[in-house]
This record gives sequence, structure tokens and C-alpha cells, in this order.
Amino acid sequence: MSGLVTFDATPWANEQVQVRDHITNTRTTTDDTLQGDKVYMGLPEWQVAAVKRLKDLEGLPHNWNSYGGDPPAPLAIEAATDFVFNLPLLGLNYPPHVVPVGGGVQLEWDWEGRELELTFFRDQTEIIMMQNGHLVKEITLAAGTNPDPIECIGWLLFGR
Repeated sequence: MSGLVTFDATPWANEQVQVRDHITNTRTTTDDTLQGDKVYMGLPEWQVAAVKRLKDLEGLPHNWNSYGGDPPAPLAIEAATDFVFNLPLLGLNYPPHVVPVGGGVQLEWDWEGRELELTFFRDQTEIIMMQNGHLVKEITLAAGTNPDPIECIGWLLFGR
């Protein structure tokens, strides 16, 4: 199968989401590995796990962290989910750390001294790239402007 595959998971009852079909050497999902969720071949397990973690954030209440923290805005969760679905498989085989932050959600990766943080808010997305603890690049994008997955993950894995 090539092109787009259909992803229909239990949390999205009656929703069909189109995602890219990826060919990779990493283990891909099957119905058995998702305990009842229906996923067609092509998505690696780490990608599905990250999306499920993002969906779990939708249930956070106000003051979820006992410091008055707002739950992530639905638009922030949607933007982060879109980013994860559109990630190229350039050798990346593990999910990001998914962290709720004051009304948004942050995806974090660490790889060979490089750190990539994407923080999705309702009205903007912040991208921070660091190498060996030093800031390399900081970008702020307006809402509706999606980060380039190839540029972000390419920098993380290859430093370019």
C-alpha cells in the first residue's frame, strides 16, 4: 500500500484521519498491539503512542498540576498531533516526551547532544533547537503555521 492510509482509533470514534503511509524498518502497529484500536499497517508504534499521549491530555482539568495550570488548548493538541502524524521517518524510532505546559503542549527530543523542543499553544508555536546546552535557533510561528517536520527532525538527527 502506498500514499495515504486510514487511521481509525477508538479515541476518535467515527472519525477518519488521513495520514502518510511510511515505509520503515521500525516495528509497525497491528490491531493486536493496540488492544482493540483499529490501525492499518504503516504507522510505527512510537508514533501511535505519541498520538495517544496527546489525546490523553484532553482530559486534564484546570489546576492539573496543583499550581493553577491550564490544560492544553484543543488547538494546541491538534497542532501537536498533526506534527507527529507528519513526521518523516529519517531513522527516528522513538516518541517525543509529551509535556503539558500552561495551556499548551510540548514535544521534546534529545539526540546526540542536540535537543528539539516544539511548544504548541492556541495562538503560536515555539521551536527551540539546542546543541550541547547552547541555544542554536529559536523560532516563533503564528497559529496556523505548521513547523516543517523535515527541517526539525533533520536538524535533530543530522545537525542540519
